[in-house]
Amino acid sequence: MVVQEQQLPDSLPVNQTIIIPHIADQPGWGLRVYELGVGSKPISKKSLSAENLSKAIMFALQPKIVNAGKSVGTINENRKWY
Repeated sequence: MVVQEQQLPDSLPVNQTIIIPHIADQPGWGLRVYELGVGSKPISKKSLSAENLSKAIMFALQPKIVNAGKSVGTINENRKWY
């Protein structure tokens, strides 16, 4: 499950990402999102709680995370995917 904030009032569209991995490569991608500084640490299904989700949301909305998300978003907008 990915929880995303689609638009911040005075910014480009930005996706703040919180990953709750379920299978396969999702734990790895969740860790990569965190390492890139564009989202919170992944929350395992066993650790998922209202408190942990709330902490992850607050982390993802920090200005440094939002700005990193903008940078990655701009790179992806300018990338040719074909």
